[in-house]
Amino acid sequence: MKQYLSLTVLIFLSQFVYCQSPEAVKNYEKGTEAIQAEKFQEAILFLTKSIDEYPTADAYFNRAVAHSNMFDSCNFCLDLANASNLGDKEAEKLYFEECFVNDTIREVADSIFEEYPGYSYSISKRTVCSDQKYRTYRNSKGEDIKSVWLIMPTYPGGDIRRNKFLAENIVYPMDAVERGYQGTVYVSFVIESDGRVSDIKLLRGPGGGLNEEALRVVGLMPKWKPGTRKGKPVKVLFNMPIYFKLQG
Repeated sequence: MKQYLSLTVLIFLSQFVYCQSPEAVKNYEKGTEAIQAEKFQEAILFLTKSIDEYPTADAYFNRAVAHSNMFDSCNFCLDLANASNLGDKEAEKLYFEECFVNDTIREVADSIFEEYPGYSYSISKRTVCSDQKYRTYRNSKGEDIKSVWLIMPTYPGGDIRRNKFLAENIVYPMDAVERGYQGTVYVSFVIESDGRVSDIKLLRGPGGGLNEEALRVVGLMPKWKPGTRKGKPVKVLFNMPIYFKLQG
């Protein structure tokens, strides 16, 4: 059951107790009580213990509440993303409302109109705790349009070889297996003009060691075939989901 609680921002405070390990439930309840008492640092400590014992969407959500009141926007957004990955739709809605900054830009360079036929305006998007920007180009209907000059980078051998590489090199963390962690880790990285993989960053993921393992494996990838613009190699930002699923 969820109730509204007016704190730094209007967010949801869950009162639902999961039937998990007694220690996880006890720490979850203490964390929730600490939030109601406005003892936010204490709440973070108890909820972290609960999450370490058994992660739930509500525990992540409540810890996001505490982080928000500590003015920690990065951890607030990270916990909303983790709650979203565990199926919390309210967390997902808040994540996209509170954790992204969107700027509308109207560019006038002739090259933009040449590269993006039908161009009307651009949307520059970034998360509140990252300088990394994502720009999309749109027509007058608000539809995304692609560059006619840019050819995206490709993994040597294509997507099938890339998936084979990931499957052969990912080591599912034992702690994540024991605690039942699974889900999708979203990673961004840059393919340099010489094909090297650089600037690897976590966008969001379920935690439990899966995020770190995804970053490690991406760092092992060989050189890609670089992207090109007008036939010349260029660096390109690339986003990639990596799926972790327990069998049986």
